[in-house]
Amino acid sequence: MDLSRRYRSTYLVLLIFPYLCIMYSYFFKSSSINNLTQTKQLSPSLKTTYTGRVLVIYVWANTDVQSLGNLQFFIRYGVHPSQSADYYFILQQVNKKLVNESGLPKLPSNAHYIQHENECYDFGTVGWFLSQNIINMSLYKYFILMNASVRGPFFATYFDDELMWWFTVFTKRLNDEIKLVGSTISCEYKLHVQSYLLATDQVGLSILTDDKSEVFNCKKDYDDAVFNGEIGASQLILHANYQIAS
Repeated sequence: MDLSRRYRSTYLVLLIFPYLCIMYSYFFKSSSINNLTQTKQLSPSLKTTYTGRVLVIYVWANTDVQSLGNLQFFIRYGVHPSQSADYYFILQQVNKKLVNESGLPKLPSNAHYIQHENECYDFGTVGWFLSQNIINMSLYKYFILMNASVRGPFFATYFDDELMWWFTVFTKRLNDEIKLVGSTISCEYKLHVQSYLLATDQVGLSILTDDKSEVFNCKKDYDDAVFNGEIGASQLILHANYQIAS
């Protein structure tokens, strides 16, 4: 009788054990999935290593049907207070009229609007900003110059597994050899990074703002802005024995 009970107990254990394994596996897997989901939902600022603060100078003029939408999209999806970045949106005054900032998106604490008369084109406007000593440039490791002629940020599918802010796509390309980066490079006339978005670092900026440089001088017309601004910036970097990239 005792032997029968012992065999019966052993049988019950063997019968129940597979179900226990299945239940354990299910809950362990569910827990792992939940943890993975929570990790993917973390803010990129919690997952990326701090590599230096970024200054973003965005020149905006309401002279195109897409410009306001591009600005709104960028602020909504590209600007966040937890980023290691500061944003200065330079508002170009059309016909010398102040831009109504109440009609523009509200900005987080690390972003600011600045009014400026619409003259000298984008490069001249950036030059004006840099000359005003509005900020301490030594606080930044990277600098991004852009305008409202493009909409973004958009991440390609191969960035799905990388938790990063949009500007890291550009700043991570800058190194001891590469000193000017953008979305696209043009071979028209001379090799150059197209100026709707330019990224550089302290070394690159020092080259572009050298006393002999005319990159950020007030531009008198479109050709001056293209040849001495956009193309001139890349040529200065190349002539200083550095590289450009996209």
